[in-house]
This record gives sequence, structure tokens and C-alpha cells, in this order.
Amino acid sequence: MKRRIEDSADQNHNAEVSRLESLSERVPTGEERSQIQPRKKRAILQARPEETQMAQGIDHMDLVRSTNALSTSDFQSRFLPQESRLLSFTPHAGVGLDKPANNLTISFKASSEMSDADLEGCFSLVEETSSEAYRKSVVRWRPKAKKEEMRDPDMRYLIVRVADPRHDASFSAHSNLPVNGFLSFMITHDDDYEYAVLYIYEIHLSESLRGCRVGAHLMHIAETIAQGIGLAEVMLTVFTSNVAAAKFYQKLGFSKDGTSPEPRVLRNGLEKPPDYLIMSKDVKPFTQPSTNGTISV
Repeated sequence: MKRRIEDSADQNHNAEVSRLESLSERVPTGEERSQIQPRKKRAILQARPEETQMAQGIDHMDLVRSTNALSTSDFQSRFLPQESRLLSFTPHAGVGLDKPANNLTISFKASSEMSDADLEGCFSLVEETSSEAYRKSVVRWRPKAKKEEMRDPDMRYLIVRVADPRHDASFSAHSNLPVNGFLSFMITHDDDYEYAVLYIYEIHLSESLRGCRVGAHLMHIAETIAQGIGLAEVMLTVFTSNVAAAKFYQKLGFSKDGTSPEPRVLRNGLEKPPDYLIMSKDVKPFTQPSTNGTISV
């Protein structure tokens, strides 16, 4: 699901729909991003992420820019090495996989490296699991815009496949297998609060993999990457209609972010709850953030 969407209770509903529709056309980059940043202030007393990064002498703009400039091989070698134990996962028994339950392989890709087959596999999972929630919201379901968003140059993917026991664990041996799940994320920043974050755009699993904790594992990988880069927060957006997903994120330590939209007061005085919730989780960097460093995972 897309990153933060601007919300203001004093605007009428038609203006809100128009704004959301325009955001659905494509994911903005550069200066355009600043136009959709939330304008709500955080009611947080403890040190804010931007204060932590300032204390460490980090310029969040430089951090985002330098991290996104890394090639896939450089990014992975520094923050998620191919030999990392995180790139394989053994699902719990009884989750509907072939007997015996096969291990899962997880590969890392930039959007520019996504094959048409992989992109279509990821898109099909989004359509299967979330298109109805989109249709029921002011965002609406816009397949073309969703695919454009998935191709954003700064988007990165964790692709899950069921390993073929006839091959070894190398990526090349499994790269042509169907996509069984994925998590997509972007290293970005919040213009209002001036700190860098890892924003999770999508996390979707095929039905056979639900309930085997692979979702929590993917979230852990994303958090590990954020820690390695030196980011202060991991953020995401979830439809309020997806109660199970919201509870899942809460179990992982996420809570409602200060930029999350509040209920809109209608003319009759009743409140209309927002269609989505913005959630965030503070993360503690492993070391002084630097794109020249290497982490061990």
C-alpha cells in the first residue's frame, strides 16, 4: 500500500477524493514528495527520530540520497549479504506446502531488476489480497497506477519463493520459480520532521504461506536493513478495514503514528473514520550510520 497520504479534516470530501486519486497515478519523487507530506505535528515527548539523527551528525537528505544511489550489489553486500541466514526460512509444519514442507528462499531485487514475470507475480498477490480494500476506500483500485508505483526507481523488493528440493539454495537455481510472497520498501524521508525512514509499501503472501510466520520474518529483515543503514523508524500504511493486519503490526511493535489521519467530522456532527492508518516503529541503529559500512546479519 502506498506511503503516507495527506489528510485534513477541514477539507471537504470531494477535495480529499481528488487528492487521493492524484496520488494513485504515480509515486512522486524528489520535490513532488514534499507536496504530499502530512502536516500534522507529533505529540511525542521523548527524543524524536530527527533529533537522534542530528545528534549523530547525520543529514537525512544525504543519507536517503546516498543509500538510494547504491547499486543492488552494493546495497545487499552492506545491509543484507547473500550469505545471510535471513535469506532462507523454514516454515512451520502444516501450512499447506508440499510434503515434506519445503524451505523458502528470499531474494533481494531493485525495481529495475524485476522481470515482467516477477512484477506480475507480485501484482497478482496485491490484487488477490488487497484490491477489494482499495475498491471500498477513497483510494480506489487502479491497476495501472499500482504497477507504476511498483516500478518506482527507489523501490526494493524481498521476493519469497518455495525452494525446489532438486536444486541447491542459490538464487539462480530458484529465480524462475513462481513468486509466493514479497515485501517492497523504500528508503525515504519525512520532509516535515526531517528524518530518514524505511517505508514498507507492500507485504503480501500466497494463501499457502499465511500463518507460518514468514510475514514476521520479512518484517524482521526490513527492520534489520533499517538498523544497518542507521534509520530511526520503519513506517507503513494499512487499511483500517484490514483489522487482522493492523493487529499483526501491533504485535511486532508498531503503533499509530502521529501523522496518521484522524476521523473526519461530517456536517451532521458524526465522525467518519479514515480509510487507512499510518503506523511506525522506532528502531535502534546497529552502529553510526554510513553507506560505506558493512553489517553482519
